[in-house]
Amino acid sequence: MRTAGDACLPQIRVGIEKHWWSPELEELKQQCISVVQIWRNSGCPRSGSIYEERIKAKLRYKCAIKDAILAADFEFNDDLAPD
Repeated sequence: MRTAGDACLPQIRVGIEKHWWSPELEELKQQCISVVQIWRNSGCPRSGSIYEERIKAKLRYKCAIKDAILAADFEFNDDLAPD
């Protein structure tokens, strides 16, 4: 069954789904992860500077992802437009 599946089902290259991913997004992701770890080690406070920094990092990361997706879609549509 596995051999038949490998022969008949298309294989997707790892990372092809996120063609818009960039090193800047990876950096923001790592910053977000480190801030969340600090927040968790502090007992998950619901107010204060650590909480605010976590929220800001998360917002920067999410906005950067949305901007990258929109930019990739815009570039893709421009490539399809006739000259």
